[in-house]
Amino acid sequence: MIRSRVRVRRRQATANPSEAGAALIMAIIIMLVLTTLSLAVLGRTLSVMNFVRQGQDYDAALASADAGVADALFKIDQNAPASWPAESIDAATGKRKFKYWAQKNSESEYVISAIGYSGTSKHALQVRVNRTAKFPYALFSRGPLTLDGAASAGPVKVTFGLFAGTGDVRVGSNATVVCNGTVPPGILIDWYQVQSECPVGQTTKLADPRDLSIQEPPQPAGAVGGVNWENCPPGGVFGSALTTAINPAVINGSSGPYVCRRNVTFLGTMAPNPAQGPVQVYILPTRSADGSTVLANYSLDMSAAVVNPGQSATRFQVYKVGAEPILHNTATDVSFRGVLFAPDTAMTINGGQLSWAGSINVGQLRANGTPNMKILYDFDLATYLGPDWRVSRYREIPSTDAVPAWGTP
Repeated sequence: MIRSRVRVRRRQATANPSEAGAALIMAIIIMLVLTTLSLAVLGRTLSVMNFVRQGQDYDAALASADAGVADALFKIDQNAPASWPAESIDAATGKRKFKYWAQKNSESEYVISAIGYSGTSKHALQVRVNRTAKFPYALFSRGPLTLDGAASAGPVKVTFGLFAGTGDVRVGSNATVVCNGTVPPGILIDWYQVQSECPVGQTTKLADPRDLSIQEPPQPAGAVGGVNWENCPPGGVFGSALTTAINPAVINGSSGPYVCRRNVTFLGTMAPNPAQGPVQVYILPTRSADGSTVLANYSLDMSAAVVNPGQSATRFQVYKVGAEPILHNTATDVSFRGVLFAPDTAMTINGGQLSWAGSINVGQLRANGTPNMKILYDFDLATYLGPDWRVSRYREIPSTDAVPAWGTP
């Protein structure tokens, strides 16, 4: 019995070393598997990080291309040359941030192609930049516009037509346009809220309300009065009752823009000085000392005046803030040739004797009395371009497509 027990114990002792070796081998195999998996995860992580970095650089390059477009727009606003290339270099790294090419197609259109750079990435885009006529309408109203009969404003017929040039005459409203009767060919109607009974082929819905805001001229150096500065003629009177078409009152455009914070009167025959810039008259409110509150608005009386009878409508421009009235004249000839921009004023023409050549922008227009009011569009205004350039047709393109024939990236 004793011998058999010893033998068993010896057999158990000799079996343990082999089992320990197998466990060690398994541990090594597991460690190899874990190491392989860890290396795979690390490689995947590094690959993803590199991909993310490239994506970040690609997006950053697009932002740099946008910066190039912004630089081009600034230069276009400053009367840049017809076409030019430009680039920006990072002063810290010496690497290029963006390069662009601006090409002028006309006085109202540029095409800008830009490439942005970041890291090893390039991103290109192309935009078209346009501006339109500052005063494209013969008549535009902030409120509803009703066209009765052949063409009218309010309950009485108004004749639309051309004073100079050729093309369609455009009228419109930021509100509703109602056509009661036939609208003759050549009259185009723009509306924003609703149109009723207007011919489909002659109407267009505005994508956005037309901007009818008036930006006050900056206060010149040395001007006094703070927020209520003005350089209006004495009493707010322009011209003279004694002047005629043969001997008109000459208004100097380079003396303005004229800013009046009082009632304004136009007298006699008034003509801009042809050797100077356009005459611009601003009729603006009086405000509290901190500029936050309007204390008074003012009227315009042109009932005894013939304004700018012989020059382009671009040469005489009136900007009026507030609902105070505009008193018209009753001359049967062209008694006002210019621009009236008074989007807050509901203008009433009593007697329908006003002949207008240029552009009227008002809150609302009503003509009372004999139906012989004439609103004629001066096509000189169609080429009098506004100052605001707008980006359209924004598109991303391959960087090679951004390069015109006369440049390289």
